[in-house]
Amino acid sequence: MPITINFNIILFSLIIPGLVFGPFIPNLLLSVVSISCVFKIIKEKKYYYFYNKYFICFLIWCLYLILISLLSKTPLNSLESSLFYFRFGVFAMAALYLLENNKRTILYFFYSTLFCLILVFSDSFYQYFNSYNIFQIYNFYEVDAMRLSGLFRDELILGSYFTRIFPLIIFLIISIFENNKKILISFLLLITLITSIIAVISGERVALLYFIVSLFLIGLIYIRNNFLIIFSSFIIFISIILMVIFSNSNLKNRIIDKTLIDLDFNNFEKINIFPSSHSDYFNTSIKMFYDNILFGIGSKNYRIECKSEKYIEFNACSTHPHQTYFQLLAETGLFGTIPVIVVFMYFIYIYLQGIIKIYLFNDNQKSTRLKNILSICFIITLLPLIPTGSFFSSWLSVIYYLPIPFYLYLIRNRNNYEK
Repeated sequence: MPITINFNIILFSLIIPGLVFGPFIPNLLLSVVSISCVFKIIKEKKYYYFYNKYFICFLIWCLYLILISLLSKTPLNSLESSLFYFRFGVFAMAALYLLENNKRTILYFFYSTLFCLILVFSDSFYQYFNSYNIFQIYNFYEVDAMRLSGLFRDELILGSYFTRIFPLIIFLIISIFENNKKILISFLLLITLITSIIAVISGERVALLYFIVSLFLIGLIYIRNNFLIIFSSFIIFISIILMVIFSNSNLKNRIIDKTLIDLDFNNFEKINIFPSSHSDYFNTSIKMFYDNILFGIGSKNYRIECKSEKYIEFNACSTHPHQTYFQLLAETGLFGTIPVIVVFMYFIYIYLQGIIKIYLFNDNQKSTRLKNILSICFIITLLPLIPTGSFFSSWLSVIYYLPIPFYLYLIRNRNNYEK
């Protein structure tokens, strides 16, 4: 096996651990992997990787982003995010190349991710009881008394980190260990347990929602043949979540009380599905969309446009509107948002199609269930009406695009999975 393949696999396997240190390291890793694999693909004349219809559609969308950046009021600022956004598509093809040319890639990736999750969990669990993390550096009470940071320093994204990659790690476990039931169940219980605990103690309500939705959708895939086990497990994990919440007044205040205040069912007109602090951001982004319906204001330009006189009344300036679809509407217009909605609806369709096959046509194929699990990665990532980070954030983009090579590998190598 060529040394370059080994080197690329190692770098690829370090991407999820690299996210702990911010966007720079995973960006560097995926760039090196992409460049190295592109040279390998060209050298081996395997150009079909770039003839992939999904990749071509993605490149067209990236060209659109560059075009609207050039036409925006502040093109240089907008081009910072749009000019090289295509790198995530190239990375997906490069990772697909690794998966198809070395069967141990998925093993290295899994064990590296598992080790990282256990380490981050241990540190966060320690911080939950001792305020400071293992390195005695970060006191979460100094950042937010109801939010846990762990190794992410002052970035309150611990819960999001775990719950966004939860379906992917479940996919990896089932892919690798389905023929060894003891190891399979052990890893599934371990990952589900630590993710459920982190989803709660992090204090991130959206992360908890991601986890519950993922757990329900994954359970629905397997409950037909394992009703008692799946149903009991779901009840146990929900019970653990409730026990942890009600054992800590800060968590209860944030997750239960604050949510009930926002969802004031006694006054239907005042029901607020978004955090009240974000409402002004959303109003501002909608106004920007109405003013630039087709093409938007250019990616990453919300932070600049929100300072202009016609939006200053909302007093809602930030780096982004804190919601994916509002950001896309404001910054990319209808033409930029519709493709993302199509992607979301596509994976909803894939998931529902798989459920119908399982329940109505007794489809017991491993690939059908695995494809459904991977579709959950995209469904929770693109859930509408959920507060999010910036869509064009490098950190989030790595998480967005990481499941794609596994999905493409699965549909291109379906027969291998059945064997």
